[in-house]
Amino acid sequence: MTINAVRSTREAIEHNKLLDPQRIEHSVEIIQKEAQENWQKIADEIADLGNRLQEAAQVAWDILMGKDYSGSK
Repeated sequence: MTINAVRSTREAIEHNKLLDPQRIEHSVEIIQKEAQENWQKIADEIADLGNRLQEAAQVAWDILMGKDYSGSK
């Protein structure tokens, strides 16, 4: 029943030309570009978080090992 509904909808769209294939392709390209940009932003934020966690862990380790962070050496 679902396959028939999909087939029927596809045929109606093709018959009535409700959707322009070029416009759909352009929309897909825009969505793909935005998804790639968002993924890059997420990857950059994760890398930044990793760097900050690494720095915090190093400071904590140095404090445990007695390194002075008060400004006097």
